[in-house]
Amino acid sequence: MRNDQVHSDESMHRDVLDEFARDIRVPVAHIGVAVTDRVVTLSGTVRDDRDRAAAVDAASRVDGVCVILDAITVGVPETDSTADHAIASKLHEIIDSARDVPVGIALTVRNKVITIEGAVDTAHDRQTVCRLATYPQGVNWVRDNLTQGSVAESRRHISPIRVATHANPEQPRKQAVT
Repeated sequence: MRNDQVHSDESMHRDVLDEFARDIRVPVAHIGVAVTDRVVTLSGTVRDDRDRAAAVDAASRVDGVCVILDAITVGVPETDSTADHAIASKLHEIIDSARDVPVGIALTVRNKVITIEGAVDTAHDRQTVCRLATYPQGVNWVRDNLTQGSVAESRRHISPIRVATHANPEQPRKQAVT
């Protein structure tokens, strides 16, 4: 994939999320968005067909979208708390099986958003950790609060993956999950 296409897909992902935020009919917390080659894939579970139609309608208003793949199911969406625990459990498995995960990386899951904090040596380390954080199903986005700097020689993850159980009145800034 060309570099300009990656940028275009990332921009389109942000534009779809921004359009969702502007449309009060879209249940943002229950819908995932992925963009590849200007094809928008919507996933998640919503309460009824009106919620599904609102999401598809909002995504269709974004400039440059070629195709919308509607993988949204209608049912009872799981609570954020249940989803957060499932995401944290899967993330724990992924991190434990990964190689070269820097020491001192803290991961917090709240409202289907993974926040990554700590220090990494290189941009490659940063990309690796952020990429791994996108793997669990149900992740809406990843907040990268990593800093680049010197870290210990040991390359195993030792910080726990936390599930935030208290309400956060501040809505995190949406970031592309690819």
